[in-house]
Amino acid sequence: MLSFVALALAVFFYFPQKNRLKAFCLSLIAFLFIFPFVKEPHNYKIDSTKGWEYIPGHYAKDSYELVLSQWSPLGRTHAYRFLKEEDKKAITQSMTGTFEINVEPPPEFLYFSPNYLAGTPVYNLSAEGLAKQQSKIKLFSKIIETPYLLVQDPKVVIIGTGGGRDIFLANIHGATEVVGAEINPVIHKEMSPRGRFYEYSGGVYASKNTKIYNVDGRHLVKTLKPNEYDLVVLNGVDTFSGLSSGAYAYAESYLYTRNAVIDYLRILKDNGIINFNRWYFEKWPREDLKLEVIIMGALKTLGVEKPWEHLFIGTFGTCMILVKKTPFTPQERAVLSNYFKKDNKEILYPTVEWETKGEPKNYFEKYIQAFMGKKEKVFLQEYPYDVSSITDDNPFFYKYYKLSSYNPLGGYDFIHTGNVIFLTQIFILAEAFFFIFLFIFVPLWVAKRKKIRTLSNKALGPLVLYFSCLGLGFMLIEISLMQRFTLLLGSPIHSISVVLAILLISTGLGSYLLPFLKNLMKTEKRSLRLVTFLLILQLALLIMFGSPIFEQFMAFPFFGRIMIIALVLLPMGICLGVFFPAGLLLMQRQCDETYALAWGLNCGFSVLGSILAIIIAQFLGFNFVTLLACIVYILALAAYHRLSFYFT
Repeated sequence: MLSFVALALAVFFYFPQKNRLKAFCLSLIAFLFIFPFVKEPHNYKIDSTKGWEYIPGHYAKDSYELVLSQWSPLGRTHAYRFLKEEDKKAITQSMTGTFEINVEPPPEFLYFSPNYLAGTPVYNLSAEGLAKQQSKIKLFSKIIETPYLLVQDPKVVIIGTGGGRDIFLANIHGATEVVGAEINPVIHKEMSPRGRFYEYSGGVYASKNTKIYNVDGRHLVKTLKPNEYDLVVLNGVDTFSGLSSGAYAYAESYLYTRNAVIDYLRILKDNGIINFNRWYFEKWPREDLKLEVIIMGALKTLGVEKPWEHLFIGTFGTCMILVKKTPFTPQERAVLSNYFKKDNKEILYPTVEWETKGEPKNYFEKYIQAFMGKKEKVFLQEYPYDVSSITDDNPFFYKYYKLSSYNPLGGYDFIHTGNVIFLTQIFILAEAFFFIFLFIFVPLWVAKRKKIRTLSNKALGPLVLYFSCLGLGFMLIEISLMQRFTLLLGSPIHSISVVLAILLISTGLGSYLLPFLKNLMKTEKRSLRLVTFLLILQLALLIMFGSPIFEQFMAFPFFGRIMIIALVLLPMGICLGVFFPAGLLLMQRQCDETYALAWGLNCGFSVLGSILAIIIAQFLGFNFVTLLACIVYILALAAYHRLSFYFT
């Protein structure tokens, strides 16, 4: 809408004498301002592969009630109440990992659904709610309670507190302290004191010795003291809502990296446990097997001799992976195995076959066997999905496809995960290439023949290369910086807004300072050489020393962390801001008709750079993206030198 308003205003002022055109533009603007008040259509066609959490599409309108619909920077969060008992029963029985709670009969619940995905139930755990259903707590009646078999009066860290189920479990198992992170601001607000679901949930967000923060889980863990806690819980913490459009910035992927597992182990006592629950893929394990690979890699990085002795894996609809800081004792393994067998749940590692004969029964055990024989690389190469270990440099936990086995025309089990994410990114990249060609290179070809004849053919190549490199290189740097500062600021949204604002301000300042820099260095060539050297130096230092330095500021107040980032990005942005006006000044002296071309190339390749940065980072990491940006700016410097040779 705003784009059309801008277009209409541009036409209005560009043709001031054409009254009919002016009237048309004013009518268009008036219509566009009325348009937002038109009721949004709701008769969308529902893809049957989309999860049941798209409640408006999969259930009759009289079977649920919408009790909350609220926007936040992470999207729109809904809360529903199911009205029919048969729907409640079907949902809780089919989604055991999500709805499992040790209260019989289960209390009534509401359901949070952010962007119609990655939901969480809110049980009515108030005294009135439990009394209404005559519900009673039954300790150790559910598999979800497994970790509490091995920890007594624990201090618990919960990442992704959601509707408070895991807080409730910690409290009834005698937790002496509960610290949690909930990244969704709407859920955190409504579950906290004075929130509309606080009383309904039994006040779990503010129960005794409980503190829940509205931050990213990894950020919270980095602020906690080492060797303090007994249990870290991550029960299905994820969101596919951003992934369906290829928007990895919204995925909480920093929770499942090798660095993340090391951070969780750091805050645990010697007998402490990490409790992961991930989706279970029975035929070809994917994210569950990938998590096992990540955990084994983290333990190996810490110097653990026999990482496989620190694992216990079972399934109860979802895949439960328990990681102990020290090896599980035979007695502890027996307790866990008996508890799973009592509930008729499957143990994935160690199975009876493994314990008695050392024979692997499934892919979890096959990987451990390969790891023990130092053949894990062979296993990963031969496995049809990418389940390799990831780090904070390439935190794409949900990327488990391989290009070698990628079929863009094949079918998909789920439209919001797997290969379809990559297909979306490639499609957007192709769109960008097409429109850059259509709206930049075709007009350039026409203009070169008819209007820009003063520009020599030899100068055309360096001109295109220079301004293309500026757009591409800037976005490679910007996207990698946005990802890099997510952990420090505690939210991807904060990182995007803070990094973008600081870079825009500082690059503007760099443009303003170009004349002063030219006077200092005598020529624009020398000025560009200096800023290129300083830019590459800053990026190299950021790659080598950035992460360990920034970790020292995790506990600083939010404003203080913004100031730290500003101090880092200000000189970098000033350097980046010099390049574009330097090129325009060069054009002005020789061929100012190319101004529009320079802007178009810069904008077009900026779009291209933002897409390429994520695609490249998935396979090679953000450090590689930053190094690639350095090469791009060196090419820009070489193109500038070539241009100045033709224009002098």
